[in-house]
Amino acid sequence: MKPLSPDESQLQPGDWLIVPNVESVDQQEFVPSRAMGEPEAHVAIRRYFPLRTLPAYYGGHLPIERGPDPQIDMALYRISEKWVARSP
Repeated sequence: MKPLSPDESQLQPGDWLIVPNVESVDQQEFVPSRAMGEPEAHVAIRRYFPLRTLPAYYGGHLPIERGPDPQIDMALYRISEKWVARSP
């Protein structure tokens, strides 16, 4: 797996692109393309124990806080043609 680098990454037909929900994970911003097509799959990961210490304790003022639900939410795309992701 490699991170997507807008204006640099050259995706080929058949490559997989994992795009997390903006609210789940900080990510590089890019302009979507028709080369992405529709998501092949959608994955949501939930925690059994919904509390977390990051960023509450280490980067904030609370020792613990409720985390997002789902913890991670992402779409998986199969690239259909050559494409260079562009930054907005």
